[in-house]
Amino acid sequence: GALANDPNGGDTRVFFNNVGGNGGGEGCCSGTTSYTVGLQKRDDEVDGGGFLGATFDPLSSTNFNGTSMVDWGSFGVIDGASDKGLFGIYALNGTKSRHYSMARTLGSEDANQVLYAGRRVMFGWFQHDNGNSALTLGRDLSLNHDFSLQQRFVPELKGLRIESSYRRLTSNKIQNREEEQKKRNYDDHDNAKEEEEEEGEELVAVNPGPYAEIFAKFQIVTKRQDEETRGGTAFIEDFGLSIMGCSSSSRRSRRSNTTTTSYRTSRSTLLTISPQLGLAIIDATSFGKDAPRGGPLLFSYADDASSLPSSYHIHAIIDASIIEVIVNNQTAVSISVPNYDESCTYVSLFGVSSDAGHKVNEAFVRGTADVWTLREANQQNL
Repeated sequence: GALANDPNGGDTRVFFNNVGGNGGGEGCCSGTTSYTVGLQKRDDEVDGGGFLGATFDPLSSTNFNGTSMVDWGSFGVIDGASDKGLFGIYALNGTKSRHYSMARTLGSEDANQVLYAGRRVMFGWFQHDNGNSALTLGRDLSLNHDFSLQQRFVPELKGLRIESSYRRLTSNKIQNREEEQKKRNYDDHDNAKEEEEEEGEELVAVNPGPYAEIFAKFQIVTKRQDEETRGGTAFIEDFGLSIMGCSSSSRRSRRSNTTTTSYRTSRSTLLTISPQLGLAIIDATSFGKDAPRGGPLLFSYADDASSLPSSYHIHAIIDASIIEVIVNNQTAVSISVPNYDESCTYVSLFGVSSDAGHKVNEAFVRGTADVWTLREANQQNL
């Protein structure tokens, strides 16, 4: 209780429940942690200090009848969900293997984490595909205005960043380099084109190694006459980050005067925002994962993209074969990669484009990604 930004001024309670135990539940979750949000005011003061609690009343109009998941890594995307017209939570199957479970919080200022305000840091127990287990990364918790649980990786993890490794990927750098190239007025067009492509290759992918942190921002923009507006989500194809890329060839394609960037890999893992499905997805099937795993972008029973936001950020921490992702500080998905290849460590953007050349009323995605290599911390091979 008493989480930061509580709309009820500290009287909202968040109840964690380990769903499915260690062996999997009936039709759901294979061992993960749900949370239920409710209102519980203080009641009479008792002898010796402290208070009794009034009745815990679930806030059934929030989340999914008052309940959601702290992490969606045990949920798979239903095969053919798009063709079946499924959206959001309806596009998920809750019977996949266990990953993030047994979530608990640590307090700070006061040991009483129900009545008194203070920091709430959540840790969970992570089960790898190979059967080994580990403690998850810490996440600071707060409440959103709609009573969904908000999560952020604890800032102390920034201490693992190797600052000299920092690189930024952006959908507009290709465009900027092209404009610089034109200003040089090369007499030999072929030489100019060759240099342009070589420079472009440096901009669409980076190789941070097996331990990395990525913070990516995406904005869906619709080109209007003489201006831009945010939105057009329903008409946007999947976009996001390609991680664990196994090769180093880049590709730039042109549609009209628009430059789009992609990164050609023999295989990779995709961290995807799918407006059509209303999901944040981790797809590691090219490394032997049984199915893409995902969580809803909207914590409601919405069945179409009309309520989706136009801005997204993906915060991902890669610890060799373990990936923890939080999208918009709300949708968390954590998985392990069963056939992890330590030589596959390239990172790139996909589904984004430069600002130039879009037609009026055409929606597109611009994106950036800040990437750091991380130091090892008590690394044990799993």
